Amino acid sequence: MRPIAIIPARGKSKRIPKKNITEFRGKPLIAWTIEAAIEYGNFAHIVVSTDCPEIAEVAKAYGASVPFLRRKYADDHSSSSDATNWTVERLIEVLSIEPDLVVQLMANIPLRGAQAIADFVTEFEVDPSRSMISCFQPKFGPVHWALERDDEGDGHFLLGQFIGERSQDLPPAFFPSGAIWGATWSYLKEHKSFYGPRFRLHELSWLEALDIDTPDELEICRRLAGQQEC
Repeated sequence: MRPIAIIPARGKSKRIPKKNITEFRGKPLIAWTIEAAIEYGNFAHIVVSTDCPEIAEVAKAYGASVPFLRRKYADDHSSSSDATNWTVERLIEVLSIEPDLVVQLMANIPLRGAQAIADFVTEFEVDPSRSMISCFQPKFGPVHWALERDDEGDGHFLLGQFIGERSQDLPPAFFPSGAIWGATWSYLKEHKSFYGPRFRLHELSWLEALDIDTPDELEICRRLAGQQEC
């Protein structure tokens, strides 16, 4: 089963204007995801799903296919699963491309490489009956001790059952990452989301899982990438 890659990349990002084509280490941000998908070498199609003609031109320049612009699910409230489902439906309708396996790669995760994609697909194919979501273990303090602040400014533990536990005794916790998600097309059609029943977790290194959504995260990733090259 040769998978297809869908790279959602809407144009109206707010926290970082034109985020998906902002400069990162000398290339547009989206180029790193496209090149990792190409280097992986086993995608039948690498499709960028965007509503933005400028992103479409950049994506094609780096080797991705943009057979049409996305006309739906490009607002702040639509999920990436909505965008990917719509894109696959259009691929079937317009180009008669109906995939067995859909791999979604978010455009704002430049440190995820081709080997991570290959490892993900290999693990997914062991049990394709469920979807699989990439994740990572946070490295800068246990999430079990996360706090919230109420309207009066008072702090409260989000997970009170872990108060008093030593950090070394806490169970492993994972954050989801949009780096690599996978599901069969039949699963996505039925459940409309990668977060379907009993989704599986695939752990990435925390570096490869880093999402860029804010200027601070962009700067952090730029510095970390520079350290990797030293």
